Amino acid sequence: MSIPYEPALDAVTYEKWVMENAIVKSWLIGAMKPSMMNLFIHLPIAKNI
Repeated sequence: MSIPYEPALDAVTYEKWVMENAIVKSWLIGAMKPSMMNLFIHLPIAKNI
């Protein structure tokens, strides 16, 4: 089960969300051309990409 929103820092699901967000971000950024990566790599959450 994925968590579609950023939970509160003290939520039980926060650590899982952080891990899943990092995985999705890496997939998305890894699929981009290098010239596009620079525009998106610093965004904090995958939803913004």
